[in-house]
Amino acid sequence: MFASSGENTLLPETQGEILYFFFHRNSSFYNIRKRAVETRTNPLNELQTQLVLDFILPYIGACFESEDIFSVNAGNFGHMILKSVEAVRELFLDAGSNPFVDFHYSKNCLQSTLDSLVEGDIVKTTDVIKCVFDYLGIIYQYQINEGSYVERVRYAFCHHSFRDYFSAIWTVQLLRMLPQVNPSKFIIKSEESDASYGKTLNTSFWSLEKVALISEILMEHRNKPYLEKQIGNWYTPKPDNDEQAVLAEALDACRKLCEKTDIHYLQENLLSSILYGRKELTYVDLHGLDLSHSNFFNVICSRKSCFGKVGTNFSGAVLHEDCFHPQNHQDNIIEYIYYEKSALL
Repeated sequence: MFASSGENTLLPETQGEILYFFFHRNSSFYNIRKRAVETRTNPLNELQTQLVLDFILPYIGACFESEDIFSVNAGNFGHMILKSVEAVRELFLDAGSNPFVDFHYSKNCLQSTLDSLVEGDIVKTTDVIKCVFDYLGIIYQYQINEGSYVERVRYAFCHHSFRDYFSAIWTVQLLRMLPQVNPSKFIIKSEESDASYGKTLNTSFWSLEKVALISEILMEHRNKPYLEKQIGNWYTPKPDNDEQAVLAEALDACRKLCEKTDIHYLQENLLSSILYGRKELTYVDLHGLDLSHSNFFNVICSRKSCFGKVGTNFSGAVLHEDCFHPQNHQDNIIEYIYYEKSALL
């Protein structure tokens, strides 16, 4: 349960926000990780603990989800920690700055924290496990009494929703970095490599559950247009935080990415997340995008105001008639209306 300490305090409104406030914003849990150096059960310092919460656990959650598993043996769990350090080094240290407030928006801060988890060439996996198990309590260890001995000591998230949440956070962290990185980083090097944005963001359509979770974590529902009744016009709320801008900025980054590779999976996932939160696409800037894989049937793209129509900016976008037809529709469309002024629909 969350309670407000002041009139202007932002309170979570959705399941995704509740988890995000609990683990990653200014809540009691956030303060616990701020006090990481004061406890005897955590071998990691404050920044190292934040690295675990912001990157290592999300990477592990993404591995669990992609393999459709809820537990792994001790050896595989340690291997995931090693791979997470490699992935963070490859994916999040490419730009001179980063959007991560916990690391002071600094590449050097993130890099030095990552380096501090490596002694010689060995990642401190034991310390990371003690942090997530003994201190944070997000991961638990258990034993089974059957099967191969190597499989008997296992690690799992304390609840399946934690797995899905941290997996979504890994995707969110990549989306945050997308406007900062070179488009070449987006290209998938190989199926075995995790060192590309494309492998996570652009190889499949997200499930509805993942779309909902990412949309809620990034507070997209707070961007929903509203009608100012006294004036008779529609407006979009001014963002209260950086999270509300992540999806729009990632969509904007698609304009440079599409010059290098086909990004229709990423683009559709972003549009789905925006639509889930806002329930419409009015005021969303889609200019110059290849929307030939998109479908806008039964999607609100414009509103009538006292000043005329306001709506989605489709100028210069690639569109076909089928984009506005029902999906899998077998009969001919009898009638449809386009509003052509200023490329608004």
